[in-house]
Amino acid sequence: MVRKVQVSPWPAAAVVFVGCLALSYGASTLLGNSVMESARREAGRAESRARVARDETARLQRRLDRLTSPQSVASWARLRGFVPVHTVFSRGVDERAAH
Repeated sequence: MVRKVQVSPWPAAAVVFVGCLALSYGASTLLGNSVMESARREAGRAESRARVARDETARLQRRLDRLTSPQSVASWARLRGFVPVHTVFSRGVDERAAH
């Protein structure tokens, strides 16, 4: 009579378990690195957009300051026929109406 040797299923199951563990660890590591690299690139693009927006805001602020300066407003008013208030009252209202 030939006696069958029983092989325990535990070593094979352990190898399968460790293999699945290694595969899932490797996949999650690669996925995590990919997501982090993607986020790093997006952060760089966002930084660049923020820098452009700051520069544009500064340029617009300088333009606004130039356009709202007293000299600029007075020049604009003069070109459109406005008369400064202090000259109206210094010459008198009747004189101005005569012109």
